[in-house]
Amino acid sequence: GGSYGALFSPQSSKILFNSGNKLTVYDFEKDETTAILDIGVEAKLANTAWLSESVIVAMAGDKNLVRIKTTGAKDIININQASLPANITNILSDNSSVYIIGDTGVFAVGIDKII
Repeated sequence: GGSYGALFSPQSSKILFNSGNKLTVYDFEKDETTAILDIGVEAKLANTAWLSESVIVAMAGDKNLVRIKTTGAKDIININQASLPANITNILSDNSSVYIIGDTGVFAVGIDKII
């Protein structure tokens, strides 16, 4: 599959992109042979956000909010899925929250619950 779109990490040492429908990270500070990490999570790039240099959050599958570390570790964050917008169009973050944006509103999750 092709690659399209990309998100730089907060310090620009890594880049997150879709390869096919799976998320992939390229680490500019690593050797070429170990720089690419196939995260193995299917998610739209618009539904992902960097929370730190080593943590990404993504809305994957059936409205599962997934915390992904650039080590490859990942886990599902427990949120009230019934409260989520019907069609999720974007995820944004700031220093305190992750905002899940959709056609019926915005759902906020405190970052302290994620990191």
